[in-house]
Amino acid sequence: MVEVVSKNGNLLLNIGPKSDGTIPDNQLQRLRDLGNWMQINGEGIYGTKPWKIADAILNDGTKLYFTRKDGDLYVFVMGKPKNGFISLPFIQCNSESKAILFGNGNEILPISLADKTVKIQLPEKSDFEFATMIKITNTK
Repeated sequence: MVEVVSKNGNLLLNIGPKSDGTIPDNQLQRLRDLGNWMQINGEGIYGTKPWKIADAILNDGTKLYFTRKDGDLYVFVMGKPKNGFISLPFIQCNSESKAILFGNGNEILPISLADKTVKIQLPEKSDFEFATMIKITNTK
């Protein structure tokens, strides 16, 4: 879903009820998982637009997707980067920019700006089971 939204697409969920009208348990569980994820990360999905870059891959192979809304950039991290941080050379931030990790009580993460690269330090303990969202405020 994150990939589709980052590329300005539409996601169609096909749910196939049984003959008695009930939804199979495996499909129902996927809907619940998606709903739980959206409760935490929906801000980076609803009302957003594609950013100038739809996706990127970190040196360790971790995939990232991007959306934007107003002056904020939403970075979706697909898995946990092996080195514990993400470096983004193509984002323009300022001294008021913040990196907020959703799902951990909206924890503010350490962010540094060096050589026109934004480096965000990730917490050691975090749930990276599904796409993890980081909101970077005051970006260009």
